[in-house]
Amino acid sequence: MLGDGYDPGVLVTARPGAVVAITSPQAREIRDRLSGSEGVSGVVLVGDAVHLFVDDAPRRVPEFRGTLDQEGFSYVEIAQVQPTMEDLFVRTVAGRELAATP
Repeated sequence: MLGDGYDPGVLVTARPGAVVAITSPQAREIRDRLSGSEGVSGVVLVGDAVHLFVDDAPRRVPEFRGTLDQEGFSYVEIAQVQPTMEDLFVRTVAGRELAATP
């Protein structure tokens, strides 16, 4: 997949939307709670954080914060972040699997 002369920036620009990271001791529970939320097209668990692929980060961050606060979840930070290589890989593979599904 990644050959000589490959530009990782291609994966970043090829994927619409943004990534929001939520760092929390309850990362798994937050993943389960927000994975089906409006505007979320994918979720990756990365250590003690959840990376959510979203359509509009400035809009979704306050929505996620409100939901988590209202439902009593504990978190350290919610912020838009640059996607990691793991995020991009998982997102690319997931996109290929969806495209291959009849």
